[in-house]
Amino acid sequence: MMPQKLSLHDLERAKGLLETVGPAAAYDYLSAKGYRYAVLANGVAKGGLYLAMRLLIL
Repeated sequence: MMPQKLSLHDLERAKGLLETVGPAAAYDYLSAKGYRYAVLANGVAKGGLYLAMRLLIL
């Protein structure tokens, strides 16, 4: 899946999730928009680099 172009609204939403819920929620949001880096970052944020790398390979 190609990443979707992010609008200002999308970035504000991700920032709001980061500030209110935490990094995992922001990364989940960006991942749903097609940004695979967010999967890796989320895995690192949760302390599971190996799992994150495996998810990127799938």
